[in-house]
Amino acid sequence: MKITRLHARLLRIPIAKSVALPIAGATVVDRQSPIVLLIQAETDEGVAGLGFGCICDGGRSLMSAVADDLMPMLIGENALNHERLWAKTRLVDNPAAQRAYGIVDVALWDLKGKATGLPLWQLLGGARDAAKAFTAETAPAHLAADDTIAIGRVAIANGVKGLRVGVRGVDPEAESRKIVTVRDALGEDIWFAVTVESRYDYETALPMARFLEEEVGADWFEDPLADDDLNGYSHLAARTDTPLATGGRFTSVEQFVRLIETKTPVTLRPDLIRLGGLTPLLKVAAVAELYHRPVFPRLLPEVGVHLACGLPGVQAVEYTPALFPLFVQPPSLLNGNLHPPAGPGLGLELNPDAVAKYQIPVK
Repeated sequence: MKITRLHARLLRIPIAKSVALPIAGATVVDRQSPIVLLIQAETDEGVAGLGFGCICDGGRSLMSAVADDLMPMLIGENALNHERLWAKTRLVDNPAAQRAYGIVDVALWDLKGKATGLPLWQLLGGARDAAKAFTAETAPAHLAADDTIAIGRVAIANGVKGLRVGVRGVDPEAESRKIVTVRDALGEDIWFAVTVESRYDYETALPMARFLEEEVGADWFEDPLADDDLNGYSHLAARTDTPLATGGRFTSVEQFVRLIETKTPVTLRPDLIRLGGLTPLLKVAAVAELYHRPVFPRLLPEVGVHLACGLPGVQAVEYTPALFPLFVQPPSLLNGNLHPPAGPGLGLELNPDAVAKYQIPVK
């Protein structure tokens, strides 16, 4: 089954003045429409795999990297040899190509599932048939407390059992008030995480961690410190009982291994696309399982649901349904659990009308 083409497209999915799970009376919030890189890996046997990911910038450079760097390297290769192809593309000295290959790798795993006739979650191990879901719709740090509460109530009304709340990391006193306001409004029964996007230093993060432990009862404190501050994470974990989480900006398996080797009890948050695809994420999950570190992948619930259902150490999926309009049958949320589609691979079929509507013309 040889690769014959990588068909890449850019799309912009509008999410203006809306919340993902609307109910009557919910506050509406302006949010930036995501740009999506969509890649279909086509083969000489007529089977194609689908990969996709949201990107903040550099869409055209990624498109060029697919055409100029990845296609010449991958055309004619066996599409099922994901380890060989992942190792081969690690040699490309182009950051845009590395990012784009993360999406190609997803497409190759989708293709592998289709070739075997198995849903990806079963191909990965079949640990469970549904995954606990928590929402990241409340995570943008710019959201005021009232808007965060409104979005959180929508999610809870639709069965989601947990949420992440983001703060800017510049004014701990004001941020503490926002966290308490949201917690008090939504109740103590929900799973509740706080993220700071690595903007605190250790002297600020420690009292905030203790505040989250003693006053809020937070279930984790995500990215309180810079990504490479391994000593800081180790000291912070030793001086507070608030669980820590990090790894969303890691770009290599080695970064996760170095963190795990510190023996710091921390939840791992790999970003599928930044890391380079499903192939390296599976390596992180394998090491994490050996050291009893939980894994909660960031974003892309369309893929994350297969990881959480397939692997025992991936304990939940982050519910961010911004891309669901692209698919005929996206994953379904029922009683707080996300269920993967029934078909082979990712089980996703593109909605051609949506793709045509949202595609960005490339000159």
